Amino acid sequence: MTDIFRRQIDQYRKSLIEAQCAGDRKSEARALSRLGEVYIGLGENEQACGYIQNALNLARLSGATQVVGLALANLGLLHIRRGETRKAALCYLEALEAVGAVSDLHTQFAILDSLIEIYQETNEPDKIAICAEHKLIIEERAKSQIPEGQATDETGWAFEMSGNQYISNGLAQVVETDTEDQQHETNMVGSTEKSSILSNLVGGTAFTGFGRFSSIIFSFINVFLVTRALSAGDYGSFVILRLVVIFLGQVSGFGLNSALPVFISEAQDADEKRRIFNTVLYSRLLIVIICSAVAIPLRVQIAALFGASIEPDLVLFIPVWFLFEVLLTLMQSVLQSFLQFARIGISDFIVGLANLLFMIVFVLWLRLGFIGLVYARCVALFIALVFTFIDLPVQVKLEFDFAILRKLLKFGIPLQLNNVLSFIFGRIDTMLIGLLLGAEGVAYYEIARKIPDSLNIGFEAYRIVYYPYVSRFYAQKQHGRLAKLLNNSNRLIAFVTLLGALVTLLFGHELVFLFFTSKYEASVSPLIVLMVGLCFSMIGYTLGTSLVAIGDTVKPPLINLAHMAVTIGGNLLLIPHLGITGAALTVLVGNIVTNPLNVYFLRRRDIAVDTKPYVKAMMIFTVHAVVYLTLLPTSLWIRSLFFIPFLLSSIFFSVITETDFRLLIDATRPLVSQALNAVRTR
Repeated sequence: MTDIFRRQIDQYRKSLIEAQCAGDRKSEARALSRLGEVYIGLGENEQACGYIQNALNLARLSGATQVVGLALANLGLLHIRRGETRKAALCYLEALEAVGAVSDLHTQFAILDSLIEIYQETNEPDKIAICAEHKLIIEERAKSQIPEGQATDETGWAFEMSGNQYISNGLAQVVETDTEDQQHETNMVGSTEKSSILSNLVGGTAFTGFGRFSSIIFSFINVFLVTRALSAGDYGSFVILRLVVIFLGQVSGFGLNSALPVFISEAQDADEKRRIFNTVLYSRLLIVIICSAVAIPLRVQIAALFGASIEPDLVLFIPVWFLFEVLLTLMQSVLQSFLQFARIGISDFIVGLANLLFMIVFVLWLRLGFIGLVYARCVALFIALVFTFIDLPVQVKLEFDFAILRKLLKFGIPLQLNNVLSFIFGRIDTMLIGLLLGAEGVAYYEIARKIPDSLNIGFEAYRIVYYPYVSRFYAQKQHGRLAKLLNNSNRLIAFVTLLGALVTLLFGHELVFLFFTSKYEASVSPLIVLMVGLCFSMIGYTLGTSLVAIGDTVKPPLINLAHMAVTIGGNLLLIPHLGITGAALTVLVGNIVTNPLNVYFLRRRDIAVDTKPYVKAMMIFTVHAVVYLTLLPTSLWIRSLFFIPFLLSSIFFSVITETDFRLLIDATRPLVSQALNAVRTR
């Protein structure tokens, strides 16, 4: 029997790979579900749970309703094995609704049997009677559908063994049919609906966040070592060079990376997906060649925008670095299109780890200075790029479609304008600091930005998963669910970021001295201000992402034009008088000013944005900040006590709720088994 199961595992893994290559999400979900069912038969429950949870998430996204029902039923079985009868009952009830929508009478009957066993154990006779009544109704319907002469099993049910292979108690089964109602949504009342959405969001975010947060950790270790090995001027020069590469990437993108996931998701077949991908790939390569040809002779003028010139021996590294950055971003966009969040996370992990290791080799061992940082970055990007090319879910082929390119550019250029403006108002402070204060000023400001920028990188993992949900809810005209998701996201973002701002306010000096040495003491004040600005920055990103996801690609550039005007004016006014702290204050003011614009445009699209939760969170933080700055306690213990009233106030004013904790615990519980499963399968 074990050999049979092992052969089935090989078969379904092949099916999984074929579905991923073809971009067929339903088949991918079905293959994952079948793998989980086989592992149930083998008694390997944790392995089974990982596959089935992945299948459930993907089936919900792709509308594979029957797979949703079977996956929920199998999760119920796993809960039974763990002795978690309450959770099993919830899974079975939701599964019953899903399989009922596709008239899967056989599975409905098996689920009702399992529910009766649970209610017998919990001594709930009323529920037993309801289930028994439903069984009789379903049994009569099933018998009326049996053709004359059709073989039946011991319960009187007719089934084809070629279409159904039963494992364990009959709930784990392989279904070859594809009778799915794509319009059906399993909407359990109360916390079940919230939990399923949160579970999918947390699950997807965990995969992408794994790579991004590991990159943050590696980056901190990197900077921890670099700030001790290099002067502030050398580190500032590397930051300027990196900004040149990022700037080239922004002005040359034309929105193709942003348009790619949307168009691939809407493509009808694998051939169309392949044409879209190859059109974008060769367009980006052509753009890189053109931009590199222009940038090399104009390198001095471009670098002058950032307050420094580029060394002649670094000229050749600009197109190489630029090429690797562009291609890796494109490959991650492809993986996002096919919902392969785990591979995005792994590629980010590779970049962070390889960059750290090669920095140690080139900077600490070979002592190449800041040019060693350039070498390390290029090698790390190349290794991650090779990984993303391996087992790419779409075929690289020499083909180009001008009609597709026109559609992509029409959709993407407004988004790219938004990205360019975002880059300018997000980094113009660094440019002006370089011009007015030199490379050392850039280094001090970069250190102040390190923590908030790292958190923003981590937040991108959530935005990748958040975007398709908003788009899906709006397309289905579920404005209430969209608004609930948006408002809950903003409320929790405000709490988490302002809690982080409180940490930097109370222990800013200790953090900077610990991570970046005492020579960066000038970074403490702007760090505190930037952490407060991070709250409005993340909320602004969520609101702006929502605008784009509902199809409004015009308003975000207009909002960013206003943001850029405030940013340029504020920096020119404050940097000469307040130095890098003036730049940080400008960031805060710019994010606050543009917040009402985002809210206004969303409300015009009938999205009920609620600003009260994050306004309350900001008021709570402000009160605590005023008290602290008035008292200025020196003892670490006394400063630590400020967290208690902050948390209590947040709970009292409903910035965070008991439901948040309960749903988060329920949603994250399967993630450990999923992570272990992903590691094993890779």
